[in-house]
Amino acid sequence: MRDISRRILASLSTPLSWNGLAQDAGGIAANTAKEYVQLLADSYLLYILEFFNKSRKSASPNKNRKLYPFDPLIYLVLAQIANTTFDHRAEPHLIEGVVGEALMRNTETELFEGFSRLTSTFYWRSTRDKEVDFVVLWNGEEIPIEVKYQSRISPSDYTTIKRSFGKGLVLSKDVFFQENGIYGLPVACFLYLLP
Repeated sequence: MRDISRRILASLSTPLSWNGLAQDAGGIAANTAKEYVQLLADSYLLYILEFFNKSRKSASPNKNRKLYPFDPLIYLVLAQIANTTFDHRAEPHLIEGVVGEALMRNTETELFEGFSRLTSTFYWRSTRDKEVDFVVLWNGEEIPIEVKYQSRISPSDYTTIKRSFGKGLVLSKDVFFQENGIYGLPVACFLYLLP
């Protein structure tokens, strides 16, 4: 568990495979790594974000997945288990995780079963490895969301959303903007506006 926790913390907001996680966790079996992560997810400690298949509008479980602690406090607990200290460079990734948690609370209907099988909250990556942090299915519509926890937002920060989805949200540290179907607002405002 210590090695798996260390790897999860090192790969926040980065897609990884069960095999990669297993190798980085001391060469354990991929199924063992998967079972540990699913146990943590079904215990409401972290959540598993699957790749979004645009054509089927559902998860692609054979693709890499992203793992997030459900709460920043759980990040600190996992850091304690992994014998590491808080890394301030992780702050934007933790903010991204908080956004994902808020999206899950508003889109998922089966959360009483744990966080290992989400059906409405995903991430997406193009064939050129350009990523959209979250794609949520809300009332049958897909909504792409990019978290850029920074004070400057440029068009390059939302090019992937614009090209791949034509619309979406960019969540920043403190910037509001609107451009051709792309809306930007601070993370704090977005979280406040969610029901």
